Amino acid sequence: ILATGATDRVIPVPGWTKSGVFSLGGAQIALKYQGCAIGRRVVFLGSGPLLYLVAYQYAKAGGEVAAVLDTAPWAAKRRAAPGLARAPGLFAKGLWYLAWLKARRVRIHHDVRPLEIMGQDRISNIGFDTPRGSDSIGCDALAMGWGLRSEIQLAELAGCRLAFHPLDRQWLP
Repeated sequence: ILATGATDRVIPVPGWTKSGVFSLGGAQIALKYQGCAIGRRVVFLGSGPLLYLVAYQYAKAGGEVAAVLDTAPWAAKRRAAPGLARAPGLFAKGLWYLAWLKARRVRIHHDVRPLEIMGQDRISNIGFDTPRGSDSIGCDALAMGWGLRSEIQLAELAGCRLAFHPLDRQWLP
């Protein structure tokens, strides 16, 4: 039995290698275990429950959350609702994070398509499209992630056979 854990699923966006760009998990670790924020004015980009949890944690710790940019289309959220209803505690917690952020006037955009992470050497803002048009938000840090993916390196080194799983869009033992 190999318990290899998971890592953030990160999708390359033009400018994603600039200084000040982190994964959601990396931003959370910096806050929880190092006691520091990844920036003064942070944007959170991606989809999944970790997106709202980490934005909530930053705001609650006193960090400035410039925006939450959720890339999940409304149709995908509607399809996920029946499954979430089977975990009412988890669903309620997610709604709480969303309501808490909105009550503090954090900008939240849904159905976002990231265009470019801008800045010279360091991020200065992020450009994106929404169904209502293009926009950009100034920030000095970005945390992004699209859920988690299984970590397979140890299984690979141990000689396990791998097969591609189209639903997860990754190779798994």
